[in-house]
Amino acid sequence: MAKLTDPAEELAKIAAKLNKGSAFAGAKFFAECFDVEISSTEFYTIISTILLRCDRVATLIGRSEWEKSQKASAVAELKGFKKAFDVKSLTTNWNNNPDGGLPQVRDHGKVIQFWSYEVRKFESYPSLSEEDVAELRVLITNYLIALRENDEVEAFVKQAIIDGLSRLEFSLNYLGWLGAGYNLDAFKNVLAQYQFLNEQSERRPDGFDPSEALGGLLGILKSMKEKYDSAKSWADTGSSMFESYKLASAYLTPLLLTYQSAQ
Repeated sequence: MAKLTDPAEELAKIAAKLNKGSAFAGAKFFAECFDVEISSTEFYTIISTILLRCDRVATLIGRSEWEKSQKASAVAELKGFKKAFDVKSLTTNWNNNPDGGLPQVRDHGKVIQFWSYEVRKFESYPSLSEEDVAELRVLITNYLIALRENDEVEAFVKQAIIDGLSRLEFSLNYLGWLGAGYNLDAFKNVLAQYQFLNEQSERRPDGFDPSEALGGLLGILKSMKEKYDSAKSWADTGSSMFESYKLASAYLTPLLLTYQSAQ
């Protein structure tokens, strides 16, 4: 059974990853931590993802029954943590220099782990193991290569699938499945294109066989569905994630049955 995680726990893990000194400027230290180039698209996407996660945790804390002063304190801690990624922190050595990012991560990031219990009342989702992540990375990488070389799939359908899976691939490659729950939108969009391609094959007069295009994608979606289904009691008071998953599951189950029965 897959374990559960939540936005606060994931953010706390990022804080722990960054809670070590370096003689390099913050930008170089950060880039090395995530194995990306300084100022690259990946570099800024990761920072943006962390900042958005801070905002998400603040929103969920705001829904809690904590006293107003407790909520204000948590928001202040998150604001302090976010300063670790501003220009001053990224251009200052990542050490005990008060203008650097390390003091912000160390002083404000260490309390985030203690909010997990409260945040999980409102939002939690499956946490994949390293083995799960490795399996999906291989499936996605191999499929994207094959799909890009397939000239029979409509260009816009191909691009929609590539875009959705690329979002998942980025998360797996650089963040170790940071925010699995938020990738359900990408999951849902890929499934919609999967269904479209499958239905399209029935209307085309040229006898187009979608098996080549759908086969690899089927393996990815089946693997994801099994991993999500194995996690129990995940919460989402806003229902957005869970509704996306139910829609995705509603798409996938009959597609799996139809496709497998034809093999």
